[in-house]
Formats: sequence, C-alpha cells, structure tokens
Amino acid sequence: MMTFTVVAKDAGRLELSAMASVKLTIEQQQPTLPEPDAGTAVDLFQIDVSGGDGADAVVRLFDNLALEDSVPRLLVTPAVTMATKMLFTLTGRGSEDFYMPQAGGRLQLIRRLSHARQAVYNLTVGARLGARLQTKSLALLVSQSNRNSPMFSKPVYDTSVTEGANLQLLQVFATDPDPGPTGHLQYSLVSAAQSASLDHFSLEPLTGRLAAMPPPSPPLNHESAGIHELLVRAVDSYSTDRRFSLARVIVTVTNENEHYPVVVTARPSLPDLPAGASIAQRQYQAEALNKMSRSPQEPALLSASVLANARPGYPLLQVYAFDLDSGRSGQLAYSVI
Repeated sequence: MMTFTVVAKDAGRLELSAMASVKLTIEQQQPTLPEPDAGTAVDLFQIDVSGGDGADAVVRLFDNLALEDSVPRLLVTPAVTMATKMLFTLTGRGSEDFYMPQAGGRLQLIRRLSHARQAVYNLTVGARLGARLQTKSLALLVSQSNRNSPMFSKPVYDTSVTEGANLQLLQVFATDPDPGPTGHLQYSLVSAAQSASLDHFSLEPLTGRLAAMPPPSPPLNHESAGIHELLVRAVDSYSTDRRFSLARVIVTVTNENEHYPVVVTARPSLPDLPAGASIAQRQYQAEALNKMSRSPQEPALLSASVLANARPGYPLLQVYAFDLDSGRSGQLAYSVI
C-alpha cells in the first residue's frame, strides 16, 4: 500500500490551494486467459453430476424435493485459479424456481416443483470472468414422486368352493391415485396360514383373479383343509421406492360326498371320529382307509355265534364302519336289510 498527498493550486495573484490524501492498494495481477482456438479451450467452470458424463449435464429429480434443498448430485465449481471475481448466472424457462449462488456451488430449490407444471428445465449456467463469458447447458428432468400406496377395495375377501373344483374363485381389486405408470398395479400371493395352501391357488398378476390350480396340482379337499387363508399384495410400478398394500383372502372348501363307508371287522385304535374331528386325526385315519373308500367294497363277512335259547335283545356283535367325509356326509346310520 502507498500513501501520498495531491495538491491542487489555482493561478491567482494570491495563490489558493487544496490538498487530498490518496491511499493506493496494489492487488495481485488477474490471471490472463488464453483466447480459445480450434485446439485450445479453457473452461471457467465445471458442472459435476454424480453418475453423469459429458460437458453438458442432465439431472433427474423428483417433484417432492423440499424447498431450500439442493438439487441432488449436482455441483457447479469454478476453476481453482480463477475463483476470484467470477460471477455465475442461471437463465432459461423456470430458472426462477432455483437459486444459483454467484460464487457457484449447489443449486437450491426456492419454488416447489410440479411434474404437471414443468417436467423439463432446459437451463443455461453462465460464468463471467472479466470480459469473458462461458455458458453450459443444464437439463433438469422432473419425475412424478410416489406419494400414495395402493388401496384394496376391502381388507378381507372371502368365498366358498366345493372340493375338487378347478375354476376362478374371486377377483381382488386395488386402486392407486398416483398418475401414469406409478399408479399401475401388480398382484401376487405373498403367504398363507398353512404353506401348503399356496400349492392350490394362482393369482393373475395384472387382473387380480384368484383361481384353483389345475392338475397336476393337488385338488382342493375339505378333509385335508377346509379353510385356506391367503395373504395377497398389490404393488405399484414405480421404479424406486415402490409402495404396496396387503389384503386377506379366505377360501372355504365345502364338503362333497366322495367317500364310501367302509365296514371293518374290528374296532381300530382310534375311537369313532365326530364330524368336527381335527385334520390331523382324519389324515391319520385316512392313511388306512382312503384307498378302500374310493370305490364300493365287496360286502364284509362278519361272523358271530349265539345260543339257541338266547333271549331277545341279546347282543350278537357290533358292526364298525367309517366314512372319511365330514359333516352330514360322514354321519352313518346302520340298518338290517
């Protein structure tokens, strides 16, 4: 720094004057930039995009970006040796929705984004250093955010079907208010109260139609499982942060009279099973009797002896029979013909 005094004098016979003190600050010389030619180009700044490439930048963002948040994965940086005295500008349709610091850095949102209002921002980032101005293109692509989860028309669906049926049972239905592909749904079977139930049913992904599986899948059987409780899911088609909802489906398998009664010559170790016997009990019993009961059997030959002078009502023998059907179809009545 230099300090000196400047004197101003007039030319009158009686000389008059005025003085002023001057402080002179000597600054470092501004870097001299070579003029760009066909083989040389000196960048004043860079637009850095995580995962991007090329001199011009494309950034994808969602319309739920909060006010005063920075545009993600985007950084505008001046050349290190040229950082002083460089001013940045942002122009283009919609540029007023963002704030660009004059010294560069991160772009901030100052007006809420709307995919419906403006889905693409074609902006120009400019940097001025002295008489030189350099510009680069910046494209911001605004995507619709996934704001809503699918919603089923009801939390529980129920239906009944006769055992052995192979048909469509019901259709689950869900909606998603998000527009466009985000609101497109797909359905799937997630789990079941008994894992074996998943072998009996199929769910169409696009329509939500639930059907009993055709052969060679095992047929529905009331005695094996009278009730199937399933869990179904509807999920949206958003590329990231997918949302879903769950609903229960209860399928009741009604009984058909498919087994013949079987007469046995001796009482088995298990007692007579009531109509509401457990699945485990019936499966145990079925191991011995199922094959026999699928077709009518030859009459069983039972024998007994009695004294000639036996009184009326004297017990001769007891006939044992089983029917693997449940409910009324499994209730037996005995008679002599």
